[in-house]
Amino acid sequence: MEKGKMIAYGFRQLNTHEKNYSTHC
Repeated sequence: MEKGKMIAYGFRQLNTHEKNYSTHC
């Protein structure tokens, strides 16, 4: 359960980063 939470957290961080990158470009 905790592992899934960590994965979901990392995925969310990655998604936010990609969104920010796209906005910057």
